Amino acid sequence: PGAGCRRLAVLEHEKFGVGENGQETQGRHECLEMMRTYADADSFVHYLGRCEIWRCVTQARLKMSAGPGGAVSSSPNAIALIGHNGRYLTADQAGGMHATEKSFVPEALFYLEEQRRGHGEATLKSKATDRFVKAEPGGHVSAVTEKWDDWEIFQVEHLSEEG
Repeated sequence: PGAGCRRLAVLEHEKFGVGENGQETQGRHECLEMMRTYADADSFVHYLGRCEIWRCVTQARLKMSAGPGGAVSSSPNAIALIGHNGRYLTADQAGGMHATEKSFVPEALFYLEEQRRGHGEATLKSKATDRFVKAEPGGHVSAVTEKWDDWEIFQVEHLSEEG
């Protein structure tokens, strides 16, 4: 595991090696049991003689950290948004939007899809929730809508550093 996950411990011991039948199963089981002793742990990585205890919080973070096959996205419409505070905008599973992450996490991945061609309008869909972002009249923003309509349309302005 890597991006979005936090390693809690690295343990090296012969009990994480091969068992009496010469297989890794016993070592994996020992690593699993060790993980269960950590209150914040939710995943582990087992190597012969070594056990790493990790906290990844969400399945998306675990998948992203897995390396090949766990890639962020191959879509040309994939974007991440960083607020004025330098933090990534994320969508949680309940659809809440937050700009609190210091580095990229899977919950910060959105798809920007042009709608009503030629009008500079687009929808923003959270990969984490598979829901569209909507802006309500009171100013609240959330990623909770399955299908887009007027409240899910955003005007896109292309800005440059030069003015």
